Parts: sequence; structure tokens; C-alpha cells
Amino acid sequence: MGLFSMEQTREIALGLEKSGVRFLWVIRAPPSEDKAKCNASALSVFLNFPEFDKIATDSFRNLGMTPFEIPGLFSVPASSMLEPMLDRGVSYDEFENMGAHFRNSDGIIINTFESLEPRAVKALRDGTCLLGIPIPPIYCIGPLIADRGESNLGGEKDECLSWLDSQPCRSVVYLCFGSGGVFTGKQTREIAVGEDKAKRLQPPAEPDLDSTLPEGFLERTKGRGLIVKSWAPQIEALGHDAVVRAGVPMVAWPLYAEQRVNKILLVEEIGVALPMNESNERFVSSDAIERRVKQIIGSEEGDLVRKRVLEFSHEAKVALGEEVALAKLVESWKQGRVCNT
Repeated sequence: MGLFSMEQTREIALGLEKSGVRFLWVIRAPPSEDKAKCNASALSVFLNFPEFDKIATDSFRNLGMTPFEIPGLFSVPASSMLEPMLDRGVSYDEFENMGAHFRNSDGIIINTFESLEPRAVKALRDGTCLLGIPIPPIYCIGPLIADRGESNLGGEKDECLSWLDSQPCRSVVYLCFGSGGVFTGKQTREIAVGEDKAKRLQPPAEPDLDSTLPEGFLERTKGRGLIVKSWAPQIEALGHDAVVRAGVPMVAWPLYAEQRVNKILLVEEIGVALPMNESNERFVSSDAIERRVKQIIGSEEGDLVRKRVLEFSHEAKVALGEEVALAKLVESWKQGRVCNT
């Protein structure tokens, strides 16, 4: 079972239609997240979730930092599980059922490429990350990402892209927390203060700014920062020279969905991000924000992360350029073996 957006589902359908192969495609709406994307590491968590449920002595929320081991891979603190997994209820049961459903599938399609998650893909392929229970064949067809320019269909150039054109290469930090990222006024002010002190800025923000941001913030950051009050062309912004083109080092600040699991992957497993330091209440101070921004943009540690990101960016472009991922999927499905993308 693969979890994809409707747009990607249509593309897969077109690919299958063009291939001419006979297929059985079971489509089921995923619980609570209609645009979920499943990578190899997240899949290993989903597969193990029914086992975690058996050994959990309390809700995962109450178990806090208690580690739950993915055999042969990594451990996930209880409180880092997906939000619907933290407390028992209808959504919790859906995710437990989904883990069992994955196990009973004829094959699982995941949005990754093997060189990005070699340990996780190998553990899934060899069956070592779920002890005593067979894992279906794994089919890697990633990276499934939008192309640059898809969000601007022939219209005028977006204001933020014009602004980026005026900035020096590799000088801008892009702040984006996803369409589900929501902060309190206090946290928003801390972000603004941290960016102000770090002297680098390009954050999207809420339309009502005066009552939220520190007094004088917009004036102080005028010329070196831009506030985007609505949707930003994210693909083009991340691919811009000022932001470091595609292959962007990250500061991992998880907020919702499977982002806490992704943080483990990005920071500990593949080393393409620095972690944001949070308090026990998941509050991040302006000092922590300033420190991480300066690290990611101009320190030896940040340079190492950037180097690693660029390596993976190249490998991702190679995987995209081959344009044979779906053909490999179809052929390997025919032969009943795991696909190495």
C-alpha cells in the first residue's frame, strides 16, 4: 500500500496504463492524512506499531522519551510518534490497523530511493526490522516531487522570487512550516527575534503582523528580509540560487504528522539537517533559533550538512533523470522481487 496525493495517484495510474501490464491496484484512503507520503523509515515505524502497542504500558504521550526500538535501525521516543498515535482512540486504532494492513499487502510502494535510506530499505527488504513477521516486497519509486515552475502557470513572476533575484547567492534562510504549522503569538515573536539577531530572513507569516511581531521588526529587517503573507512558490524558492538551489540544508523543527520521525531520519540517519532544540513544552527560544540559523548558513557543521545534502541532491537528480523508476517497479512486480531504485 502506497500513500500518495490525488495528483500523484493519477500519475501512477497513467504510468500503469502506458506500461500495458495487467495489475491489481488496491486504493484505500489513509486515515486522517489524505496527502501522506511514506518513506522507508516511516514505513518501518508503521509496520512495528502493532508490536509497540503490545508492549506499551500507557499512552505514548504519557510515556514521554521512553524509546521504542525498530530492530536493526533506530529507536523512536514514545512522544515522537505521530499525533494520532499518542493517545488510544479511533485514529489510534486506524493506524494500528494500517500497520497490520501493510504486513498483509502483496507489495508496498514507497516514496524514496535506495541511496537516500540504504539501511532502512535493506532492513525492509531483508525483513530484519520486523522480527518474526514477513514483510511484503518493497518497491522504491522516489523521489516523487513537483517540478520547478509547476506552481506558476505562465503568470507574472512572484514577488518573493523577484526579491530573491536581488539577494546574494547562498544568503537567505527560507522559513516554511507547512500548511499545518501553527504557532502561538509568543512563539512567532521568538522566531522573529531569532531571525533578527541572526541577520537573515525570508519567512512566510500570518497577514496580521503588527500585533504579533516585535515592535519595529519589519522596519529593522526591511531590505534583507521579506514577509510572505499568503502562499509562496515553494519549489521555485527552494531551487533559487539565493537559497542554495535544490540541495538545501535544513534545521529540523518537527510540528505535526510524522515530522518527529522524519527528524530522526534527517538528523541521525542521513545527516542532512541540524536539530532545533526545544524545551519540554516544545517551545523554541530566539537564542536557539539564532544559533541554528548561524550554524546552518555559516559554520563548519553547517558546511558538512550542506555537502551531504548536495550529494543526495545529485543522487536524487540521477534517480529522476533515469525516468525508469516505474518501469523498474512494473518489471520487479512481474518477477516478484524487490526493486532496487
